Amino acid sequence: MAKGPSDGDFVFETNEQILAFHGPQIYEAKVVRREMRMNPEGDRVPMYLSHYSGWNKSWDEWLQDDRVMKHNEKNLKRQVELQEQHKKREKKRPQRPAAEVGGSTRILPRREQEDQSSKRRRGDRGASNAADTDPPDAGAAYFVVPLPETLKLKLLDDWNFVTRSQKLLELPRKTTISLILDSYCKHVEPQGPAAQALALEVTSGLKAYFEAACGTMLLYRQERLQYTDQKEASPDTDICDVYGAEHLLRLFVKLPTLLAHANVDERGSAHLAHCLQDILRFMAVREEKLFPIDAYIGHSAEYQKRNA
Repeated sequence: MAKGPSDGDFVFETNEQILAFHGPQIYEAKVVRREMRMNPEGDRVPMYLSHYSGWNKSWDEWLQDDRVMKHNEKNLKRQVELQEQHKKREKKRPQRPAAEVGGSTRILPRREQEDQSSKRRRGDRGASNAADTDPPDAGAAYFVVPLPETLKLKLLDDWNFVTRSQKLLELPRKTTISLILDSYCKHVEPQGPAAQALALEVTSGLKAYFEAACGTMLLYRQERLQYTDQKEASPDTDICDVYGAEHLLRLFVKLPTLLAHANVDERGSAHLAHCLQDILRFMAVREEKLFPIDAYIGHSAEYQKRNA
């Protein structure tokens, strides 16, 4: 019997135990399904729906060959080596460098206790250059800003596009941070003056935080030259009128650190947390519009040369 037109393209079988890259670490996983699917470049390639062992199904994702490897002794050794490198970086850098975006909130929670028998630390499943430390403990003086599951995946997609696929977000974004937050304020108008006042106060604060943090805390190193070029070309333009939902989401990741020393009482903290979560839900409902895949573009040859 003749094979299907794409049978020979698949390297891994359905239900096969594999190892898969997620961020800078390697995790044990299983192939749930395999299909020929469209990648970000618009090509049809073999992809594998992978389930990470010990993780909720909400973390299942479609992976290309470059993130999947055979579950064998050689690759298991590579997994251990990366874990050791991660531990060494933690010892050398007890505090995360300010120049990278990361997973300091409980966006990416620790593995459940039932998985302790594996004796493996999960590492970090966030941004590569940024996520070199674990989330803070429950007692830490941080705001906890849980992201909806769909936005967690957008954060991971963003990391993949920029750091692995070597793409940049085209600037200025069609739907900017200013437009998103202004739209949210209009969204809450029917809830009354109190809700509207809170929304205006919180969104104004988010814009101010983004303006201050973008160039130093929210960019991958591949994006810094783009940021510099943008500032030089339009020095009077508000940066919130340039970047969009992807970078706003990165700001939410950093908010626990930024707000750790803010002078906010318990009641104010509760209102703030409620409003921040409501903004995230607002974004999650509109994710297809706010996070289009075609917003990522390849580096030009000139940009690569200047950025080398």
